[in-house]
Amino acid sequence: MGPTQDNFRDAFWSPVASTEPIPNYTIGLHALHDKLSKSAFENDAITAYLQKRIDTENACADLMLSDLSSAMESASNSVESTMNASLKSSFDMVCNESIETAHCHRVRAGVLAQDVLEPLANFTRLFKDQLQSKKSTLEEDILEFEHAAQSA
Repeated sequence: MGPTQDNFRDAFWSPVASTEPIPNYTIGLHALHDKLSKSAFENDAITAYLQKRIDTENACADLMLSDLSSAMESASNSVESTMNASLKSSFDMVCNESIETAHCHRVRAGVLAQDVLEPLANFTRLFKDQLQSKKSTLEEDILEFEHAAQSA
């Protein structure tokens, strides 16, 4: 091994692993747990962003439907009888596109919630539960090992 490479045992399990009579696995366990905890934190950040994005998509849909609905009705009523057929057709097309766009925002919000947010949130919840319970189990196993090694 070259001078810049670390021995896995020395770098991971314990800074003084080569001089210890009993390997200190707790240091490695904590290093792994810290890395895995950071990934859970990252999942939480992504989950928060997704929820905000879903809320924003729904808010856009609400704005398009509520704010534009009264404006469409008002414009339609005020110029219905005087608007020429070509202009009326164009106006109707723009109004329908606005309704379709609002619908697309709703659909996008639903897809993000169902296909992305929900599975990620469920995974993160299970991951955190397992991470803590497995860490506790491994800590107990390491303690048993250390006691057995010291007794030998």
